Amino acid sequence: MIETLKCLHLLFVLGLLGTVLYSLFLFVTSKGRIPSTPTPCIWALASGALITGTLLVHPRHFTFHTPWIQAAFVLLGIFFGGMLLLQTVKNKKAVATLWIALLIILVFMTHDAVSKSMLFINI
Repeated sequence: MIETLKCLHLLFVLGLLGTVLYSLFLFVTSKGRIPSTPTPCIWALASGALITGTLLVHPRHFTFHTPWIQAAFVLLGIFFGGMLLLQTVKNKKAVATLWIALLIILVFMTHDAVSKSMLFINI
């Protein structure tokens, strides 16, 4: 069961990373003609990653007080906030900047999860 959850979690996270990168690519190459809001697919992948990641914490013998797990939840909260902000912003430069920021947040979360340490903070 744990391996299935881990596989699903990886699929959700990699799908989310790829979808955000593809959305940024489409927005930049189409000169803003593509809708600048997150698609339902991005919302579903981010929610799936959150749920499966939460379900993996205790079975993998971690706690919610582990620094890199706390960082992942904080960064995912910022990611969700950025997606909400992306739905309200109309300026094309701000939209592109937000897409890049969301991609960077996902890269930091992936790095922290793979290395089981935080990129900039050593606790």
